[in-house]
Amino acid sequence: MLKRTKPDYNLAHSSPRLTEEVLAEDRDDYDFLMQTTTEPTNVWVGWVTSDFHQYDAAYDLEKVRTVTVTLGDEKGKVHESVKRSNCYMVWAGESTSPGQSRNNNGLEIGCLVDTASGLLTFTANGKELNTYYQVEPSTKLFAAVFAQATSPNVFQFELGRVKNVMPLSAGLFKSERRNPTPQCPPRLHVQHLTPVLWSRVPNEFLKVDISRVSDRHGWQVQCTEPLRFMSLHIPEENRALDILELTEHEDLLKFHYHTLRLYSAVCALGNNRVAHALCSHVDESQLLYAIENKYVPGLLRTGYYDLLIDTYLSTYATARLMMNNEFIVPMTDETKSITLFPDDNQSHAVPGVGLSTSLRPRMQFSSASFVTVTGESFQYSPEFPLDILKAKTIEMLTEAVQEGSLHVRDPVGGTTEFLFVPLIKLFYTLLIMGIFGSEDLKHVLQLIEASVFAEDTQTTEENEMNEKDISKNDQKTEGGDEEFKSDKVPQEGLLQMKLPEPVKLQMCHLLQYLCDCQLRHRIEAIVAFSDDFVLKLQDNQRFRYNEVMQALNMSAALTAKKTKEFRSPPQEQINMLLSFKNDRRECPCPVEIREELLDFHEDLMAHCGIELEEEEANNDDSDSTIRGRLMNLVEKVTYLKKKREENPVEQETKKPTTLQQLISETMVRWAQESVIEDPELVRAMFVLLHRQYDGIGELVRALPKTYTINGVSVEDTINLLASLGQIRSLLSVRMGKEEEKLMIRGLGDIMNNKVFYQHPNLMRALGMHETVMEVMVNVLGGGESKEIIFPKMVANCCRFLCYFCRISRQNQKAMFDHLSYLLENSSVGLASPSMRGSTPLDVAAASVMDNNELALALREPDLEKVVQYLAGCGLQSCAMLVAKGYPDIGWNPVEGERYLDFLRFAVFCNGESVEENANEVVRLLIRRPECFGPALRGEGGDGLLAAMEEAIKISEDPARDGLSSTDESSRRLDLEEEEDDTIHMGNAIMTFYSALIDLLGRCAPEIHLINAGKGEAIRIKSILRSLIPLEDLEGVVSIPFQMPTVAKDGTVVEPDMSAGFCPDHKAAMVLFLERVYGIEEQDFLLHLLEVGFLPDLRAAASLDTAALSATDMALALNRYLCTAVLPLLTKCAPLFAGTEHHASLIDSLLHTVYRLSKGCSLTKAQRDAIEECLLAICG
Repeated sequence: MLKRTKPDYNLAHSSPRLTEEVLAEDRDDYDFLMQTTTEPTNVWVGWVTSDFHQYDAAYDLEKVRTVTVTLGDEKGKVHESVKRSNCYMVWAGESTSPGQSRNNNGLEIGCLVDTASGLLTFTANGKELNTYYQVEPSTKLFAAVFAQATSPNVFQFELGRVKNVMPLSAGLFKSERRNPTPQCPPRLHVQHLTPVLWSRVPNEFLKVDISRVSDRHGWQVQCTEPLRFMSLHIPEENRALDILELTEHEDLLKFHYHTLRLYSAVCALGNNRVAHALCSHVDESQLLYAIENKYVPGLLRTGYYDLLIDTYLSTYATARLMMNNEFIVPMTDETKSITLFPDDNQSHAVPGVGLSTSLRPRMQFSSASFVTVTGESFQYSPEFPLDILKAKTIEMLTEAVQEGSLHVRDPVGGTTEFLFVPLIKLFYTLLIMGIFGSEDLKHVLQLIEASVFAEDTQTTEENEMNEKDISKNDQKTEGGDEEFKSDKVPQEGLLQMKLPEPVKLQMCHLLQYLCDCQLRHRIEAIVAFSDDFVLKLQDNQRFRYNEVMQALNMSAALTAKKTKEFRSPPQEQINMLLSFKNDRRECPCPVEIREELLDFHEDLMAHCGIELEEEEANNDDSDSTIRGRLMNLVEKVTYLKKKREENPVEQETKKPTTLQQLISETMVRWAQESVIEDPELVRAMFVLLHRQYDGIGELVRALPKTYTINGVSVEDTINLLASLGQIRSLLSVRMGKEEEKLMIRGLGDIMNNKVFYQHPNLMRALGMHETVMEVMVNVLGGGESKEIIFPKMVANCCRFLCYFCRISRQNQKAMFDHLSYLLENSSVGLASPSMRGSTPLDVAAASVMDNNELALALREPDLEKVVQYLAGCGLQSCAMLVAKGYPDIGWNPVEGERYLDFLRFAVFCNGESVEENANEVVRLLIRRPECFGPALRGEGGDGLLAAMEEAIKISEDPARDGLSSTDESSRRLDLEEEEDDTIHMGNAIMTFYSALIDLLGRCAPEIHLINAGKGEAIRIKSILRSLIPLEDLEGVVSIPFQMPTVAKDGTVVEPDMSAGFCPDHKAAMVLFLERVYGIEEQDFLLHLLEVGFLPDLRAAASLDTAALSATDMALALNRYLCTAVLPLLTKCAPLFAGTEHHASLIDSLLHTVYRLSKGCSLTKAQRDAIEECLLAICG
């Protein structure tokens, strides 16, 4: 321990001593002693590090390299400053003064190390010197002496003689850690610096260009391309070695390989920020050198290939793979030209070669940049010269296959696995990215299996027939080209070699992608044929329709029979046209079109590898029973056995000609070669083998995910796919602030894309709702805590899903399948007004909104779950609001009103009540009286009118309506967000009761059920009347509104609609009056008109001024009157007959309504409602 905190150390070579001393017994010191009889001015003693490589005839302390490392913060404050050096020496001449006589016993210099503080001190003949150094922890120090001999005995080391200080041997050797006696192992040698010049002989020589410029200037020798090598720097030892030397250092080789794996891991899953940073550490030239050099060790070869793929290529390749099973085909002329077979011979084309028009994500890269202010440049992967990489990949793969076919003893990388696995993986990645052209891909596939992927032989035969007119010189040149091509393509393909299991696994991945390309080609061919086929069907339909319409003597019955097809829905029309498969029914489709479809069907079956036997096709009398089919199958098997026994040699010599046959034979041969130990390889082989016999099943599963678009929408669709791909890529990473911004931006781009609204079926085919639901599941999690970590992301996801439901009824059905999860998380975001319309409960409501079929599909447990949550709101306050500082009123009207809204959509669709749901909701609410709030609970409740009047008083009292003054002043810093999230308790209570009354009014049975005497309908209506007295409804309807006014200075003073009583609260009361009580008496109508409706009409008419007509209250009054009051008066118009004794009231009503019709802020629908009301009353 230190006696006192020392002042800052002075790290100069010669410095004054410390002002404070250190207790020797408390220090953890080690020392060594050096005795010398040489001239002290020629001696330097101390320590060196492993970085010291300076060699010179004379030692000069000034030539020692030093650097000062200063660590600070953004404000410029220095936290730590350290001076680093590779040499800490003391000059022996410092210990002697100029007038001092020379000691015959020599000079003893002691070097002490305090490992606790990192302090290096020195002594001369037991006397401390003024020179000292401060080093960092973990610094490697080695005792060193620089001396120039002036006597026979130059110097002598002693491991320690200083009192209270451990010898150096105790610090170096673990076995001597507690031994105070200096110990030295036998045969200890003192190292000395020797100059060494070493360089590795390059594998290739410099390419020297020699040319003679002119007679005057002579010859010119130039090296345009220098020889390159890559070295590995070891910072601990401050040395570097050629990367090719790592074969001799196994530990360093494994360490560097794991370092490369670490780099790949941190770049995985689209971490482009780290990828850009790594580009400054492992740049493009290093990667190209490493993958191209044949002498790189196998482990490093694999590591560099993986690093190249993960850093530059995997992001786009993963985006393409994610959309591998989704087919968006634009209807262009190129698409219409696609056919199953390239020619009439029905020979299979090379998979992946040829025209493909289905849309894929666009390839996007950004220039490598690891220093940037914004994160925009990190959105895409760093760019790489793909043309150079493609050419090198083809060249290296060709050489590798040629080398593998020759059975070389020492292949590139050391083993066949290290030779092929990185190359095939890189080729597979580039193939997914669509880098290779048709000719390049043909060449590489011929390396895999020349007999299957070779070009069609018919074209060569035709060329041989035309060779008679060609000169012999041309024939020789053609022969030379063919020999050159045959040299490039080895006779033994990659699949014919004996490969290790890792190579087989990579080949399985490659063959899987070729099968995907073949499936995509079949889909595009079906789309192209369907376009032409449907066009011919429509032309034929138009011809037959015109023929019927132009017939003059056709009977009515025959005309009706012939026009039935044209009067049917589109789905039934296509079913009629394609019913010719069953010959028993009459089909209007002409024979030519039928044969065309049947021919395409046979071609498709042949392309899928299903051979249709002619005997079976022509045999109409075949037995279709189970017994008959089994007998036919047995006959086939016995026939095939006899055929094999007769021609066994032909079966063996037959070579595969299609991809299906190649994969089947290869998988069987691999399974028979040896026992497969890798379970992943077994799974990949089985999947490949199964796909060859499931061609039709693949088409059946792929066609629902196929969508055709117009060529005009191609650009918008590609942008949509880019946003979708970015969202999908974020599903596999842990969400943070940057991921949240990217997710919100991606969702916004999709919702702002016009394709999102024009093609709702495409959104469903792409599974966008499933993707966004998965995002919500990841964000919300399954914990008990309801606190939202990323509220903006949840809000945007829910808003997206609400739009998704609104654009199509089929989309509603797709989201309805997730209703249970949405209801389980329905409480998320309900207490935040800014998230209104963007919560899981809103998505659940949007999935059943205005859809009778889905509303009827609601199960009782779902409704019961919502009522249970509603009951909880009636028993306790919202903990989140209380924590924010809102008053605790004992119940939760804010979230309760949101649950009432969901129930409203469940019981009322398209202007009429869903009877089953309405009755069930009323029963569930009655069982839980706490759902009605404190005022209507029945026990001690004051009623609806008293609750609304109390809520109005609360809204007028700032202390009871919102946050306390201290909380509000502390929260004013968050301006915009807090304004959106402000809650007024008075308005929340009024909104809750109005939503409850609106729900109960919509649950009321229809009038025709009451007139029919349905007992259940009469009982429900009686229950609803008992819950809400008529007097309370009249009282609420008669409550006046707080109107906007114009101040003296001309400014408009508006009441806060979100804080007080508003017209929407009255609309619910009018709806309940109309549906539950009804207005059947004239006196009751006139009473309502006098106390409630007419004052509101006059208030609305008074606001029709230039200053007040556009206020929120004026617009709300117009909505309330034109959607609730005036339609009610129109319906009750017969009750206005015989009202002569109330002429003044009726005249005032007509005058006010007429005045209201002249308003300047009315919509067309509102004007129509006013016109109908005037006509009904006056008529």
